[in-house]
Parts: sequence; C-alpha cells; structure tokens
Amino acid sequence: MDNQSLSTQTAAGREALRQVFVKMSGSKDTLSHPGIRRSVSNYEDYLVSSTFLQEGDQLWLQATFNEQLIERELRSAGQPIWANLRPDASMWIAIETDTAAIEWLHQNNAQGFDRQLAHAAFERGVNVVLPLGDLSDSMAVTAFDVWTQNISKLSMQTPRYETDFFINVSVQRISADTRLRLAEQQAFIEQQKALDDLFNAVAVDEQTSKVEALLMPSDSDQLQVDWVISGDNTIDIGKSYIEDASQIAQVVIDVFADKLAQQYATGGGLLAQNLASNNTIVVSNIRSLTDYHKAQTLIAAIPQVNTLNLRRIEGERAFFDVTLSGEIAEFVSLITLDPRMSRLAEQQSEQSLDAIQLVWEL
Repeated sequence: MDNQSLSTQTAAGREALRQVFVKMSGSKDTLSHPGIRRSVSNYEDYLVSSTFLQEGDQLWLQATFNEQLIERELRSAGQPIWANLRPDASMWIAIETDTAAIEWLHQNNAQGFDRQLAHAAFERGVNVVLPLGDLSDSMAVTAFDVWTQNISKLSMQTPRYETDFFINVSVQRISADTRLRLAEQQAFIEQQKALDDLFNAVAVDEQTSKVEALLMPSDSDQLQVDWVISGDNTIDIGKSYIEDASQIAQVVIDVFADKLAQQYATGGGLLAQNLASNNTIVVSNIRSLTDYHKAQTLIAAIPQVNTLNLRRIEGERAFFDVTLSGEIAEFVSLITLDPRMSRLAEQQSEQSLDAIQLVWEL
C-alpha cells in the first residue's frame, strides 16, 4: 500500500478477501464465480477487524474476516472447502547463477528467497520451509544432488524436518539450444497431427497437444523451473517457464497448493449436502473431559462435518453421531493430518465396521 486513503484501503481489503477465498477453497478459480466476486466487492460485510502495519518502507493492511460467513459463501457457490489441517513440505532448491555456477538455497544463504517463499506460502495457506543448510545437511546432501534432483538422497535427509512432503526444485537458464530443441519437438508434434488428420488416422490426443504447447517458453521467459513433489506415497514431476527469479517461489507454491487442494479440499454446495451420510465415529483413548472437548473440536473443524452430536462416553471411548458430506475416506484422510488423531486398525476394532474408528493420541 502507498497510503492510508479510503480508496487504497478498499482495494487492499478486497485483495485480502480474495486471498482468504483462495486459501479456504484451495483454488484460484473460485475467484471467477459471480457470487464470490460480489462478496469481494462487499468485503466490509465479512470484515471483523483491520489494522495498518509498517515494515520498513512498505505499508500493509492486516485484515481479519469472519470465517463462518466465508465458508457459507463458498458452500452457496458450490466451491470446495479446504480445512486448516494441511500437509507441510520442505523445499530443496538449486539454481543456475549468471556465471553458470550451481547454488543450493537454504536458510543460511537465501534470506531474500526465503521471504518470497514465506509470502507465497502465506497467500496460499500452506507451510513450506527451506532446509537449514548446516553441517548435518551438508554432510548428507550436496548442491549437485539438489540440482540433479537426486530423490533418493533428499528423501533420506528430509525426515529431519518432519514434513509430510518434500519439494525438489532445479532452476536453469533457457539457452538458445534449449529453445531450438523445444521448437523442433513442437514442430514434430504438429507435423504428426497434420499427417494423422490428412490420412484420417487416429488423431493425436488434443489434450496432449495442448500440454506440449503450454510447456513452450515464451520469448520473454528466461528460466526453466523443474520440480518434483514427493509425499503421501506419490511423486509428481513437472516444469514451468518464467521470466525472472522473483517468480520462482510463487510458481512452485501454486503447484504444491493446487496439488494438496485437489487431494484434500472437499466439495461444497447443495450437491454435497444432498449426498450427506449419517455415520458413527468412535474415538478411543479419551481419558479426560479435556480430551473429549479437544477431540470434538477437531472433528467439528473438518469442513465435511455438517452435524456432530455426542451419543455417549463408554470407558475411554467417545461415540459421536455425525453427518458427513462426501466420502468417508476423505474425512479420515483430513482428520488424521492432525498428529493427535489416527485411525484404529480394523483388526483391533471391537465395534461394527460401519463406525469410523479413531484413536486420540496423547
């Protein structure tokens, strides 16, 4: 923000609410919905408090919004809702410098990038940290390992940071040879499609052609970002092209947040409510009233939970009647992201398999 004028504050308030809608839905596409756009225009209807913050020469507006109202708007618009329980990640990143040297960025040498990473992660509501880059890291991993995306080595060092995922990023300059090679590949695809159309053969998949076209750098793009995201028994690999290094953090965070939201965000709207099911949740290892209240609060915080009522407490087990939207597997996947809750193995359960069996971890 440049000043504290009413017009500037209004623009900043609307931008802040846009960020909240993206955080809570997990998707930037949410902002294109007419109902959400109207809500953003009337941001003061959702505003709880706001204050100005001065950081050096930069003026910021810090705003707090009514989470329940925003969630209601997302449901009304049929948009996904992403719970606050979210996996985190460590990021191992190496870049090619202007002198063609390889530099591994970590907390000891990347203060500027670390700030960009924190800002991008905050906007999307995820937690991503750089490794310390201390003696322990340096003994186990080299800059070359990070640059060449040596997943086996990185996966052995990542548990030190106790994150659910790790992201490996390699950034290199787009050379003239790279542009020539990509242009030749694209020309081959276009020629193959033209031949297939000409001879009435099986057409090249249009989606494949679109993906190849999207992976072509523009004339203004100067850097190629190759990324690997590993965790939850999955590995995703991809690349992006960007104009300058200031975009690295935002591009990678967007990819990571989109992946998580696709996996963990739950559907909203009338359709999800119509598909709601009645279930029983049994939470074991409840040893005090405090445990009960904490477990109940955690369950109620999951967006899929429409209604939650305690049926009874029997020994160290609490029985809840719950109405869930969506799949039970999605609910279990979300709630067990919190280390305090895990799923009871079916072979250990004495209850009906119809019940969702959970364990409160002290």
